[in-house]
Amino acid sequence: MKRISFIAALLTLFATADWQFVPRSDIAPPRLHITILASKNVESGYLFMAPFAGYPDTAFEQHGPRQAGPYIFRDDRELIWLDYSYYSICATNFQAARWKGRDVLFSFEGDHKPNYGYGHGHTTICDEDQQWIVNAIFQELDIETGKLLFEWESLGWVWPDEAVTPLNPGQAGSGHNSSDAWDYFHINSVDKNVEGDYLISARDACSVHKISGTDGSIIWRLDGMQKLLLHTPPPPNASFCFQHHARFQPHLSPSSDVEVVSLYDNAAHGTENGRGSEIHTAPTSSGKILALNTTSWTASFIQGFNPRLAQTYGPLTEYDSLGNVLFHTYFDSGFLGLGVQNYPGFRREGETMVYVSCNGDTETRVWRFYAVTGWVGARRFLGEVERKGFEMRLEVTGKGVRNVVAEAVLPGKSGKKDDRLVVQNDGQKQLIEL
Repeated sequence: MKRISFIAALLTLFATADWQFVPRSDIAPPRLHITILASKNVESGYLFMAPFAGYPDTAFEQHGPRQAGPYIFRDDRELIWLDYSYYSICATNFQAARWKGRDVLFSFEGDHKPNYGYGHGHTTICDEDQQWIVNAIFQELDIETGKLLFEWESLGWVWPDEAVTPLNPGQAGSGHNSSDAWDYFHINSVDKNVEGDYLISARDACSVHKISGTDGSIIWRLDGMQKLLLHTPPPPNASFCFQHHARFQPHLSPSSDVEVVSLYDNAAHGTENGRGSEIHTAPTSSGKILALNTTSWTASFIQGFNPRLAQTYGPLTEYDSLGNVLFHTYFDSGFLGLGVQNYPGFRREGETMVYVSCNGDTETRVWRFYAVTGWVGARRFLGEVERKGFEMRLEVTGKGVRNVVAEAVLPGKSGKKDDRLVVQNDGQKQLIEL
């Protein structure tokens, strides 16, 4: 009897677990356990249910069904339909209904705080034509007040047919639900010029757009894959795709009708969740400086910065204006370093704080600071500050300054000119008449 009881308990244990169908090993719906069979006077129809975890998963414990989401069952617990792609993981209030004369399914979906019963999300109505798309938006806000200064939406200006990654190949979303919406545009950088216009990079459209800061219209579009032909197609080395970090470079423009931009040509797009395959448009990623002539509407290649080092993970490479590598580093954590990404990387100019004081001084009007640049006393002006107290300071931005001379400007005895008091590194001082 003990042996029989043990077997019965073991069978019950397996029956309560999620199970998989032989021809569909990719699905594992929870199994219904009916304790009271439906009586003959129960309304015929299907059961619409959406189980989810009531407790949060941890590194040591997992709760709830392995494939949470909406399900349709029969009264005899047989599975009719399940959704493991059309709705996000947390779905509740799953029902069938009629909407505008059509049969639809609807459910709340979003995120929730386990065991507390609240969260945020939206209601999704799903029919045979249901698809989701990402409306790429960027905003400019006043940091101090939070006031919205400008907003732009991709779907208001750019049709989805400009996407390089088509719907559901595995690179930019399947469009089945809001969590896996088709990311046809994908804004990944925004820059603003002194005129108040914006430069945006649309990674999944392989294009760069100049946006009017007045009405949001597209002033021009630089098409990296030549999908939308300019009057004269750009040379091959001016093409780009899946780019990042597009920036205005006005100081490189030779004339008012030529706009120069720089960007990082990633030239690669990975897969999502192992679906599809990677896309490569060039052997390696590279930096590029491109020019757009807004009179002839031609694009040209100015300069490129190509990798000259072995492939590394999470690298940062610095070049000079001639393309020479000045600095290179990457993240190395042994096996854990494989696949490390870093985006982007910046170098901030060093800051030097220079202090000056002169004991007993009551006459200095202004302190001027100079960097000593040569062996024979050559100097470079760094800046000046009005003397307001015993000790004054100047913040110097740029490469580290090793030797500094502070010059005290005194009221001239004649009233027509100033005298200068030079305080050198060793604290000595010398009065020099201008």
